[in-house]
Amino acid sequence: MSDRELEVFLQENSAGKWFCGFLLSEDTPDHTVFSRARKKIGTNLLSKLFENLRDQLKAQGYMNEVFTFVDASHLIAKASLWEERDEALKQKYEKLNNEILPKVAHDKQARIGCKGKNKYWYGYKKHVSVDMQSGMINKVAVTPANVTDAQGLKNVCPSQGAIYADKVLCCTCQADRSS
Repeated sequence: MSDRELEVFLQENSAGKWFCGFLLSEDTPDHTVFSRARKKIGTNLLSKLFENLRDQLKAQGYMNEVFTFVDASHLIAKASLWEERDEALKQKYEKLNNEILPKVAHDKQARIGCKGKNKYWYGYKKHVSVDMQSGMINKVAVTPANVTDAQGLKNVCPSQGAIYADKVLCCTCQADRSS
């Protein structure tokens, strides 16, 4: 969920309020609280907290990696490609592509990605593995949009069990596990 979606969820969902320790009549935080907390914690510590929670769930038998679903989806960067295009033209670049974008874009890590033959976006790709027994997320990795699903798999591939994925990923699972 985005920070704004989480804000609305906590306002409208009694179970969500209860899980987070709020009374039904109590006001819940707005979206800025979540983004400030995440920035204060930092991405490295947040990642370690997630791994620790996942390891505890595995130790208690709530997750087991017998069957894992793996997939990727796009994340569109907040950018104004018109401004990047204008800057590229100003610097006398003839086209705007993944080689030129880091030189003119505000977001130096975002790239142009493609799904199929016609669906292009500028931003990132989110790779996720989900434990199929519990439905809980096992691992998440975010890469530039031009990283293929098969390349991103090594970041979320489970260490054991069967993997369910689209046919692009299925061919690479065994190779990634052996490395």
